[in-house]
Amino acid sequence: MRITPKTYSLVVHHRRWIAYVVTISGIFATLTTYAGQNSDAAGRTPWTLTSNLVHPRHSFQATTLLDGRVLVEGGVGMNAMKTSELFDPVSKAWTLSGRLGQGRWQHTATLLADGRVLVAGGLGGASSSALASAEVYDPSNATWTATGNLVTARANHSAILLGDGRVLVVGGVSTNGVLLETAEIYDPASGTWVLTGNVGQEVELSTLTSLQDGRVLLAGGVGHAELATAFLYNPATGTWAPTGSLHDARYNATATLLTNGQVLVAGGQAILGALKSAELYDPTTGAWTVTGNLNNARYNHTATRLLDGSVVVTGGFGLNDLQSTEVYTLATGQWQMNGALNMPVQRHAAALLQDGEIVVAGGEFAKGPRFRVVAVSQVGPP
Repeated sequence: MRITPKTYSLVVHHRRWIAYVVTISGIFATLTTYAGQNSDAAGRTPWTLTSNLVHPRHSFQATTLLDGRVLVEGGVGMNAMKTSELFDPVSKAWTLSGRLGQGRWQHTATLLADGRVLVAGGLGGASSSALASAEVYDPSNATWTATGNLVTARANHSAILLGDGRVLVVGGVSTNGVLLETAEIYDPASGTWVLTGNVGQEVELSTLTSLQDGRVLLAGGVGHAELATAFLYNPATGTWAPTGSLHDARYNATATLLTNGQVLVAGGQAILGALKSAELYDPTTGAWTVTGNLNNARYNHTATRLLDGSVVVTGGFGLNDLQSTEVYTLATGQWQMNGALNMPVQRHAAALLQDGEIVVAGGEFAKGPRFRVVAVSQVGPP
């Protein structure tokens, strides 16, 4: 079959929506326990197991609160979930903490300047359609409160906190699979959303990174084809401008702001599968340069910057679900294999703890013809 932008878009969206239907129909099984520490096939030291999540889930978000605890909410177990949980970094235990008003997954979660957490959009309801609703979590009383609706229902979008305390969301997919090029701004003071400048390109599953000068970098994603384009948002003018393009088009990648102000984009997905490549964006030149390849091609992974400035990626999917983790060092521009997760996992979540460790929780992995949704939680690197 000749691949055109139209057929490519159909392939991407067919694959994604089939996964949604499979999840909601209950073909997914849950795995709430995992027996013992488990190194990978290469015998690498495993991460340290903690208590499990109360509820298995994938496609959710994890946010480190100002007091050092970690909040997770929503996601999918057998259905779109309303529950949220808190991880205590001292006891290494998860406990339930409030319920969302609307079960949701493929949403965004953003830590606000006052310590509350804003969740927006996602998929939910009986038909797993895009949501316009948004909610705010208050850690002082462990409650969720509805706030203003998005102007446009969206899932698979990106969100970032701006320097002035507002929140920017961009792109995604709306009702009936309509791709979006619109962006919106949330004002925590008024609890309302307003439209801001359009990107000028339909995009979902992109990365969004706040730069040191206050601008925001949107990179890659997928529209009617996988995208290499990148754009800069100026909060002062509310406008987007194109910047240098990635060397490799990609979506479902990760982007991490480095200590030197550059942005590291790693892995991701293209029409032929997972990518090993990684690139660095320099805001002073607007150009991307190739840096060291990952050892394992992966997407649906996580990337977290450690206190020493290095970046750790965990899990994801390559040729299969991945148990491996890797560490990127800016000084060398290379990735080194690190300790192993206790099981292969993708669509999980990770958050940096104040002591410098990372907590990795939840996710899914394939076992035979079925997907297993997991509650396993672990901290590392070892």
